[in-house]
Order: sequence, then C-alpha cells, then structure tokens
Amino acid sequence: MLDVIADSRPSSPAVFYQGDVLSYGDLRQQAREAARGLLALGVTRGDRVGVLLGNQPEWLVMCFAAAYVGATFVPLNTWYKRTELAWTLRHCELSILVFAPRFINQNFAAMFSELIPDLSKADPSLLRSPEFPRLRALVALGEDVPGTMRWTEFLSGASSVSSTTLAAASARVAGEDFAFILYTSGSLAEPKGVLLNHRSALENGFDMGERRAIIADDRIWLGSPLFYGLGATNAL
Repeated sequence: MLDVIADSRPSSPAVFYQGDVLSYGDLRQQAREAARGLLALGVTRGDRVGVLLGNQPEWLVMCFAAAYVGATFVPLNTWYKRTELAWTLRHCELSILVFAPRFINQNFAAMFSELIPDLSKADPSLLRSPEFPRLRALVALGEDVPGTMRWTEFLSGASSVSSTTLAAASARVAGEDFAFILYTSGSLAEPKGVLLNHRSALENGFDMGERRAIIADDRIWLGSPLFYGLGATNAL
C-alpha cells in the first residue's frame, strides 16, 4: 500500500511531526532502508520485530520495514514496567527491538540492564540472552546504551543488502501473513497478543476511510498511542 501511494503521490505529505514534514516518498525510502537493515541482521519472514517508542516517524518506518520483509510487527506499550516488559518480550519471542532509552518518566535503558545482566558486555550485533533466547539485537534510538546498536549503526547495515534481495523478500509476503501482534492492556489478567494479518488490516483501513469520506487532502490528528489498535491499524 505504501508503494502504491508513494508511486502516485511521492511528494505528498505523509506525516507532520514537530515541525517536520515526511513525504510518502521519504517514508518509503526510509522504510526500505530499515528493511534492508533488518535483513542484514538475519530477520526473515515470520520473525517478530518490535518497537518501544512514542508516536514518532521511526515507529512508522519500522512498521513498514517489517512489512517489507514479511516480519510481524509488535509495538510495545510505553507504559510497561520492568516485569511487564520482560513478560511480553518472552511471550512474543521478539527477534529485534528498537527502543527509546528514555521516554517521559520511563528509563528503558536501565530496565534492559536489569533484565539482561551482561548487556554492557554484549556484542550489539550478536546479542545472546538465556532469558530471551530469540532476541538477537536491541537498537537504541537517541542515545548510546552499552551492548545495544545505535540507530545509525542499524541503518548502516542496509549497505550490505541489495535492493534485489529486498524485492525478493517482499515478493514472498502474502495477505494472510501476520502483520501485527497487538497486546491488550492486561488490566484483568496477563496481556493477550492479538494477531492481525495484512489483508484484514488493509481492508479495515479502507472501509474506515470510505465510511468517513476521507480523501487524500484531509489531515488526521492522532492523540492515541500508536501501540493501541486505534493507532496501529485504524489511524495508520
């Protein structure tokens, strides 16, 4: 879907964020670069790729990057405490996580240092943790965290993966493949991971646009966190 819109309206604004404007062409370019970065780390179709970020362009970039390579995108709740974060990481078996070291009053860098005791000594591109055996890399956005990859370092991996390789990976993605795992709040019990496939997410978005008569020149303000279903599927 991103390719369809970027092909027809590449210079049209996709995102307004803190005074910056990201066009559909820009968003596609950045998403493809991040997708090649995922492939460089060994991510394949069906792997789980997560973010622990606020509402910001990198959230969207990683969402589309995961879709390009056929990975399932898992946006984590930025209100999580350490125990909730640990439970969800184990439950969804994340391969890669892009996170903000600090977000509002949360110190996620400190949480990961507690959850992975030897993190500061780890090889950022080859993370090994008995507690989280499927996790192969943490990517820190905004500041350096020992044992994790920098965002720029993650993106630099794209240079080792050709556009042809990315195109081949994208061609294998099917409408019935899982696009998202969205976790419920867990207010009454453990959070539940809800699986949504690409076809359903696209059809739902199209139908909502039709019912509300949304056209290309409209602007939508999003006040809800993107990690909720309202943000991750409906608004997006």
